[in-house]
Amino acid sequence: ELLIDNPFSTKDFAQRYLDKYNEDAQFVISAINFGTKNYDSDLMSDYESLNIISLLSNSGVFFAFVLEGLILIFSVRLFEDKATIISLILCFPYLLFNLFSFGIFKVFFVKLLRLLFQKCKKLNKYVK
Repeated sequence: ELLIDNPFSTKDFAQRYLDKYNEDAQFVISAINFGTKNYDSDLMSDYESLNIISLLSNSGVFFAFVLEGLILIFSVRLFEDKATIISLILCFPYLLFNLFSFGIFKVFFVKLLRLLFQKCKKLNKYVK
């Protein structure tokens, strides 16, 4: 028996988001955005044989493209460090949806660590 119901269920949010699209597009969008696969679809078997779904959802290519695009857009008005911080904050909910996707996890934390090491390097320059 459930004592507390989670009002912020990611599965409900994902299903409401996917209901906006037709059935053929739903499985591709859910595979790329949420890391879920519908093996009942005919198109899924075609894409799976080409390994397109695995490339886009598991490797983090799609996430890296979105993250770099956001950094590029925000860099027009802000410094690159601030643009990276804002982009990482905006992409954090996407990371929570795909917590067990190693590619997305890797892209997010490599970008975060790179930013932190750049900041540490700047601080060490002033300490000397």
